[in-house]
Amino acid sequence: MSILFRYDYHLENLLIQLPTDMHEAAVSAIHAPFVVAMHNLSLTAPAIMNSLTLRSNQDIKLPTGQGFYIPDLAFRAKRNNMFQLEVAFTQSFEEIRLKIACRLQDNNLLGILVIDISEKKKFSSPKTRPTEEDSIAQDHWFAGVEREGSFGAIKFKDQVWLNRIEVDVYLFEQGWNTSFDDPRKVCRRLSFPRLCY
Repeated sequence: MSILFRYDYHLENLLIQLPTDMHEAAVSAIHAPFVVAMHNLSLTAPAIMNSLTLRSNQDIKLPTGQGFYIPDLAFRAKRNNMFQLEVAFTQSFEEIRLKIACRLQDNNLLGILVIDISEKKKFSSPKTRPTEEDSIAQDHWFAGVEREGSFGAIKFKDQVWLNRIEVDVYLFEQGWNTSFDDPRKVCRRLSFPRLCY
């Protein structure tokens, strides 16, 4: 089991992310319709398929030419980036804004859809000292995740590790930069309440 640890020096905050498929589920929900649409397009215009590609988690050169980045999903036409998807789960919205502004320097990129997933009532440190009984075996953790699904609550030994999530979806269009206001939301906020108590 891999656990992500990230320490924010300025906020004096340690983030511990336990594995779930929340990020991948959001990417898959967008990826699948693109695949179907491209397949249907290939039936009516097979020659166009030589120009279109759909890439997931593959590196792309930065517009500056110095370095690479890995979008969650990239729709390309004739090897040019046309549209991308970014799922924000462990990053702050400010980090996302900076990342998107850099990517949108690519003049071919028409826009980036951002799915911003936020955990609400995050797990907080218990007031008692940890004991051996507090440990969670990997198979129990994944069983809890499976039981509640991609967007469900995660509960183990009466400790709620995740209460609910909220999802906002934004469209960053070509020409947007950090001096502008946040881009428009393309759907109302979705909230997935905790499924068990």
